[in-house]
Amino acid sequence: MYLSSSNEYKNFWAWEQSDFWYKRDKVEDYFSKINSDIICYTDCLLKENISLAGFSVNIASLNMSYELAKRLKAGNKDIKIVFGGPLFLNKKYINEVLNSNVVDMAIIGEGEHSICKLADSIVKNQDISQVPGIAFIKNRETLVTKSAPAVDLDSLPFLDFTDLSLTDYDDSRHISLMASRGCVKRCYFCSDAPCWPGYRTMIFPRKSGHNEELVVA
Repeated sequence: MYLSSSNEYKNFWAWEQSDFWYKRDKVEDYFSKINSDIICYTDCLLKENISLAGFSVNIASLNMSYELAKRLKAGNKDIKIVFGGPLFLNKKYINEVLNSNVVDMAIIGEGEHSICKLADSIVKNQDISQVPGIAFIKNRETLVTKSAPAVDLDSLPFLDFTDLSLTDYDDSRHISLMASRGCVKRCYFCSDAPCWPGYRTMIFPRKSGHNEELVVA
């Protein structure tokens, strides 16, 4: 979407323009102006006959996620829409998204295992109330299942960037990634550290010449 946007809109991805994405009317207007691109994206997904669409959501991407999810639902009402991500560290958003008539389920907390178990339950037509770390509406009530256990970061495969072309982005030499959760400090102004209990890191190999050394990120 960034690459296909005109220069008029490219600055919306700049950090100092992030408040643009907080305003639903602005996002809806933007979607209407790039409607042909959105149709292309949704058609690609709908042609795959998907049964589940997951969105990692924060406050800046919420309105965009709503708009894309609505179009997927319009194309196939049977698609299950799942929202997860940092947005739900603020519990007030659980009811908001589930009452949107767009989102079927929300993943609360760390979602690596929850999303896999949820997808498996949907495919097998099993009771999703046994899936940990999710919320959904049943009989007009919001149900939140038991919390999912903290993820062992070293049990996760390291990210594969083979198909990610950094030249598609403004900064083609750097990319940020999260290899730890939590923080050893508790700064008063920080909005991130309080969201994760304790501090955990992923240990992964870094190639150094012909040898490999373990580094902690």
